[in-house]
Amino acid sequence: MRGNSKAQVRYLLARLTAYVETGLGRPDLSASYLGASRSWQIEHLYANHPHRHVPHDAPDEATFRALRARLGVLVLLCQSDNASYNDLPLETKRNRYARENALTAILAPDYRKNNPTLRRFIADNDIEGQFRELGRATMAQAIEIRGELYRRLFTRIWDAHRLGMHTSASDTPDNTSPPSSAPLGSAPVAPRCPLRTDLARMMREGTLAPGTQLQADHAGRRHTATVDGVITLPSGDRFTSADDAGKTVCGTRRCTGMAFWHITTDSGDRLSLREVRNQAQQQRRLGTTRIR
Repeated sequence: MRGNSKAQVRYLLARLTAYVETGLGRPDLSASYLGASRSWQIEHLYANHPHRHVPHDAPDEATFRALRARLGVLVLLCQSDNASYNDLPLETKRNRYARENALTAILAPDYRKNNPTLRRFIADNDIEGQFRELGRATMAQAIEIRGELYRRLFTRIWDAHRLGMHTSASDTPDNTSPPSSAPLGSAPVAPRCPLRTDLARMMREGTLAPGTQLQADHAGRRHTATVDGVITLPSGDRFTSADDAGKTVCGTRRCTGMAFWHITTDSGDRLSLREVRNQAQQQRRLGTTRIR
């Protein structure tokens, strides 16, 4: 969840939550989950307190912020409950999660015990190893376990045969297949149309060479990234927006990415992305100037 993706994340969490609830014979509250009143909110399993997780769960604060925004460690809670949990650590909150929707309550110790309806749902959806409490799992393990749980449930929600679509056998989702071998931090999805950001335009016109290294200083620490049409942080997170990449690094609501990120030229000059762009425009050589 980043930038302007909150609405999409809410929708996905609503579909997941409703699928589990109705699968257990409970009411479908999708309309409430997605209602304009915003009576349901997105909850991060991990509170925004990097000091609790750096360096044992993440090497630095920027990586921690990127990890805690992963879909697998987000859930949907009613507004009042979400507010009451505030910034409690997961090990404390999970005991209180038992009263929430099942997608969240499963994180509570012993929630699976003496629940035959839940056991049937788990078996029917082939999520035995994922629909469970996390115990002593690290943050990275929690992201992997919950991410795979969500992936398997999504293949059920949007199963082509269940939706009445005619597909070939090779198109049928295989929930028994192993998770993707892609790195935990990577989620590259090719855009359907060329990006219109200044960053992407600079790459297309050759102002920046592929693989250009970016640097930014914040709170006494130097952060790095790589740009290739999108900005990739060391965690593997990819951002189409320089602003969003900067906000993740800084942990702030606003960041002017074109001023925040810098490159070092072959001559040793340190220029912000904005300066690189403006320099190219002033020289009227946007298509030929290359700054490494």
